[in-house]
Amino acid sequence: MAKLAALTQRTTPGVDDEVYATNAGDSVDYTVTRDVFLTNTPTAITTAGGAGTAIDANARWITVTSGGNNEILTLPAAVVGRVIKGYTADIFELRTLAASNDLINGVNADGAETTNEAAIPAASYFECTAVTTAAWLVTLLDSGGDVVTAPVPG
Repeated sequence: MAKLAALTQRTTPGVDDEVYATNAGDSVDYTVTRDVFLTNTPTAITTAGGAGTAIDANARWITVTSGGNNEILTLPAAVVGRVIKGYTADIFELRTLAASNDLINGVNADGAETTNEAAIPAASYFECTAVTTAAWLVTLLDSGGDVVTAPVPG
């Protein structure tokens, strides 16, 4: 069994660590994943009729403050495996990027071409996972930790 000659690590904020091991000049790539919580607290939300407030693409956790059910948050571009978790004390609406044709739980939810938005209820924990480059799976838990029916934009 060969011994490692060197081990180096590069870290980019909001991105998984990259660890490179070398053995006698040969390079072998490894990816070490870890949870990175970049908190945007609170996230401001614009009023109805606007494009909503964009969730930062590097966000892993957000706490949402909303003025009501007509206020909007917009997911970033879907990158497979991207996960954004959060909590909201207030109801709000969730969209995908305008003109993206991206889906939330199987329904087109971009603000430019449709008024379909996923209603996220007050006092809930939510998790948004990009399952393809054009689709988000959104799941919810209530404040007691019980699973809530997945929001379907409409």
